[in-house]
Amino acid sequence: MGVVQSELEKLLAGQAGVGVAKKLGVSRMDLQRFIAGEVSMSMAYALGMLQPQAQELRDRVEREGTVGVIVGICAKAY
Repeated sequence: MGVVQSELEKLLAGQAGVGVAKKLGVSRMDLQRFIAGEVSMSMAYALGMLQPQAQELRDRVEREGTVGVIVGICAKAY
């Protein structure tokens, strides 16, 4: 996946780490907001979607699903 284990553990606990954010090309704050339910333009870009589409996706999944989306993007970028 290309991130250290401690970063993955943080992510699984619902906390954005700098390493994961860097891997996605977003700020740690934008990643944390995504986990919390708000999609920034940079996070939408990382998802390969327009912001309204990305927000709709985020609204449809629970926090655990969001973490799965993030892990999937990181794995794809690896």
